[in-house]
Formats: sequence, C-alpha cells, structure tokens
Amino acid sequence: MHLTLALALMAGIPGDANLNLTKFDSYRDGYYSAQKTKQPLLLIINPGPDSEEKPIALDDICKTQARRDLLKKYVVVMVDASTDQGKVVHRQFENLPLPRVVVIDRDQEWQIYRTSEKMYGELWTRVLETFKDGDADARLEDSSECTTCNLQ
Repeated sequence: MHLTLALALMAGIPGDANLNLTKFDSYRDGYYSAQKTKQPLLLIINPGPDSEEKPIALDDICKTQARRDLLKKYVVVMVDASTDQGKVVHRQFENLPLPRVVVIDRDQEWQIYRTSEKMYGELWTRVLETFKDGDADARLEDSSECTTCNLQ
C-alpha cells in the first residue's frame, strides 16, 4: 500500500519542516517504485510486535533536518517480519537478525549497504548521505572500520 506521510505530524516536527515522504509497507510495491524512479531503496525489515527486539521507527530516523532531507532521495519500505508478506521478505534477505537495514542501488540490482547492527544517529546520516544517489559503487567514508558496510 502506498502512503504519503506528513512526517511533521508523525514525528512532532514543526509545521514549517513538513516532509512528504513516499513510503511503502509492501516490498514489491516499493521495489517497482524505486525501479521506475531510479531511486535507491531503503528497506527496513522490523521484528513483529511480540519480539523482544526493538523495531526501527521512522520517527527515530527523522530526528534531524539533514536526515529528513536525505530521505526524500529514497524509496522507503518498512516491512513487519511477523506478517505473511514480511516473512517472505525476511526469507528473501536470508532470515538474518532483525531489525535489518538494507539499501539497494538505483537499478535494484545490488545491496549496497546492509546490516543488522544497531543504527545510531550519525550512522544513519552517513548511510543516507553516502547512498543517496543509489550508485552501486558508493562506499562509506572510513568503511574500513565498518564490517557491515558495502556488502554485496
């Protein structure tokens, strides 16, 4: 299902900082949208509500204006792995620990970033900035320290 979110309402952001973000809860719909628009896809596979793991909330990613602006360059897909469709997506991405963050290049061919590690503010900013153009050859600065970056 395609949703247009006014993140200002969701995240308590002041009205003048409104961000209209196209977001999907269906991987298939998000994939086709990203393919059509030639945008990178930011996929977040979250654990279900009964899990002990804390899901990634879009509100947490959108805490800074820089990240809100960067998210406009992505097709965002947030999948609940406890649903039937979410279980299929989780299997497609190798049933790795949740929550799982994946960035797929603008041609929807390569996973240019993937991790199940805890994402923190500055790392979100670096990831969103680095991969905003969906270039399959993009690399995080200082990626030698990052064991989960740029895996294909």
